[in-house]
Amino acid sequence: MFFLFLFLFLFSSQTLSAGEDARIYSRALSAARAGQIDFAFMHYRALLKDYPDSKLKARALFAQGEYYFLSPNYREAASYFNEFMRLNPDSQGKLFALAYLLKIAQLQGNQSLEKDLQKSILTLHPVGLVFSEFKEYGYRSPLNRRYKAVFYIDKVQFYAQGEMFVQISL
Repeated sequence: MFFLFLFLFLFSSQTLSAGEDARIYSRALSAARAGQIDFAFMHYRALLKDYPDSKLKARALFAQGEYYFLSPNYREAASYFNEFMRLNPDSQGKLFALAYLLKIAQLQGNQSLEKDLQKSILTLHPVGLVFSEFKEYGYRSPLNRRYKAVFYIDKVQFYAQGEMFVQISL
């Protein structure tokens, strides 16, 4: 009888906490949509701390990277963007994580890393325009920021919130 109660207790507590990561993520996203990025950051940080195996971890990592970049704490931002890409090599957000890392390399004057990141971006989305002048990719981040990458024949431009963020000239 004791084992039955123990099993039911353990099973019910796991079931109750199974969706808590989604609730934390939802609160973070709501705060971001309301323009309260400090509160969003705290919720994403809690999700990463309390639910390290969550399927929402990748989005929380990207949000942490964004927050630290805006702080500006470039070392922390780079760490989170690199972890995001390590865990999600095929993610739609990878292109924009690379753009952040490129911007950080430029701000820090690291030309070697800058060249490597430019190659990574161009390898990820090779420029091969046949019937149009450009190709666009968009992304809405977990901090509710809008990103756009525009690939032209001779350059790649990244925009954040409608403003030019970083550019690669070919």
